[in-house]
Amino acid sequence: MTQRLVSARDTAAFYGIGQSTLWRWIGEGSVPQPIRIGRRTFWDSEMLNQHVVSLQAPAK
Repeated sequence: MTQRLVSARDTAAFYGIGQSTLWRWIGEGSVPQPIRIGRRTFWDSEMLNQHVVSLQAPAK
């Protein structure tokens, strides 16, 4: 399985928010933590998909 990494811009677009909101959500722990490679920041696309599914799951 190949890990697909997406940028902060693409991650913000995935959630339908701006990049400043994305960084605030990271600080609040509302979204998965990014992966840093050098000075660049990425997210694992599968991790983002799993996060959205967990948000949509009905509360028990």
